[in-house]
Amino acid sequence: MHSYRKYFTDLQLQQLIEAAPTWGVDIRTVGHNVHPPQKPYPDTNHPNHYYFDWEKGRILDEFQLVYIAHGKGVFETDYQ
Repeated sequence: MHSYRKYFTDLQLQQLIEAAPTWGVDIRTVGHNVHPPQKPYPDTNHPNHYYFDWEKGRILDEFQLVYIAHGKGVFETDYQ
């Protein structure tokens, strides 16, 4: 089993767009990551656009929904 599953294909995303109701919100991608305990984050499979350096941080030009289903840790943000 892969610990990271890539986003929808372009065809799958287009099919979802055509079938979905219009609520004024666009979902552009969906990702899923299972990160093992006690391992460095981000791992080498982290998508390039979202990769970051702990010292420099990162800025995303989008809203993110982070759902942590199990485990514990620290989530840090500087939302402005």
